[in-house]
Amino acid sequence: MRVTVLSSGSSGNSTLVESGPTRVLIDAGLTPRELSRRLVHAQTRLEDVQAVFITHEHSDHGVGAKALASAGIAVYATAGTANALGLGQAKVVTAGVAVTLGELSVTPVALPHDAAEPVGYLLGEGEARAGVLTDCGHAAADVAAAFAGCDLLVLETNHDPVMLARGPYPAGLRQRIAGDNGHLSNQQAAALLMQMGAGRLPATLVLAHLSLKNNRPELARAEIEGALARLGHSARVLIAAQKVVGPTLVVSRGQVEIDVARTAQLALGLPEPSYGRAPETRR
Repeated sequence: MRVTVLSSGSSGNSTLVESGPTRVLIDAGLTPRELSRRLVHAQTRLEDVQAVFITHEHSDHGVGAKALASAGIAVYATAGTANALGLGQAKVVTAGVAVTLGELSVTPVALPHDAAEPVGYLLGEGEARAGVLTDCGHAAADVAAAFAGCDLLVLETNHDPVMLARGPYPAGLRQRIAGDNGHLSNQQAAALLMQMGAGRLPATLVLAHLSLKNNRPELARAEIEGALARLGHSARVLIAAQKVVGPTLVVSRGQVEIDVARTAQLALGLPEPSYGRAPETRR
């Protein structure tokens, strides 16, 4: 199984997952044109994507869903998300019930977030497991249990509480982000890993959905690496970005390797998407 974070942040999120000939996207928070441009750097075309799994209706995760559905790509979402996005043609998924596409299994996991029916996704190919866990309001024990045992985990580290408290956002928005249905802070993400326990931690972590105004990569990394050290666990820690397509990660049971054939994309700076409102201003 191969996983490439195409974009991560308040202006748009999408992750490519490949399993043999099967290619799916987790979220479509970019327009099809922008998705196509980024997929080139993962040596993939949009027309090769069979399905898109939407986590929830906020535009940084679902703005491209309707256009992709109209183009004939199967769009999967919970009933609440499909209704919120006006996706009458969506294939409805239910938390805890796996969808199988070729050798790839995709299982939704219910998350606490200020959306209609939000989920994260567990991905499996044989014994290899990966998880995409963002837009989660707090370190819930059931969420930690669901994602424990992943070989690769894309994990939200949205904000630093001090930066958020002192930052430019109005009080109401700060309260929503920090609330139980908002976003994981660096410390909450670390707490979620602590709940998993040393024996069930990922081989590689990709820190995701970092706020440009309320976090810094070095703060997120320090908090997560500190938690891993306390657990006596050594994991590779990468940081996903809004403007840079991440490396392709090859996931097998117990290990994750970087596909060196695609490393040129690591130095590729892509312009900020210029469409849509930044959803972080709404929550």
